[in-house]
Amino acid sequence: MKQSSSSSKKAKVYPTAEERRVPAANKVAESLAVYAPTRGYKSAVPRRISGITASNEVWRFAVRNDLLAHLETSVRLAKECFRQVGKMSFTYDIDPEIENEFWISIHADIQGTLDELLQQDLAYGKALVRALPKAKLPLIRFAPGLE
Repeated sequence: MKQSSSSSKKAKVYPTAEERRVPAANKVAESLAVYAPTRGYKSAVPRRISGITASNEVWRFAVRNDLLAHLETSVRLAKECFRQVGKMSFTYDIDPEIENEFWISIHADIQGTLDELLQQDLAYGKALVRALPKAKLPLIRFAPGLE
C-alpha cells in the first residue's frame, strides 16, 4: 500500500521566541524598540534607534559593536542634560588620520548661553561616563551644533 505524500513529510519545526532570544549583555537602557535580525534581512523600512532614523552604516556598526542600547542611553541622557535639544541624527565617522578608528556621532541642535551649554555638557559627560561601559565610550561621540 502506498503512503500519501503529505503523511511522509515531516513538518518543519521553528524555534520559539525564547529559543531565538539572545541574552543582552550590559543592558543599560530601557527597551524602546524591537530590532529586526540583521543577517540576511533587507528592508525598505528605515531602522530607528531611540526614535532617530539610522543609516545602514550606523545600524551595522551599532549591531557589530553591541551599541544599540548604549546609543539609546546616550540619546536619553542628552535630552535630560541639555535643556533645549532640537533635531538629532546619527553619523558613522572614520578618523582619516588614525587607522581603525571608528565611532558613531550623535548630532543635536542645542540652544542656550555659553555658560549654560558648558554646564550642561559637563553634566552630560559625567552622566555618560557613569552609564556606559568604559569600552563603549570611545565608540559614541556627541556632536552638538548651535541653532
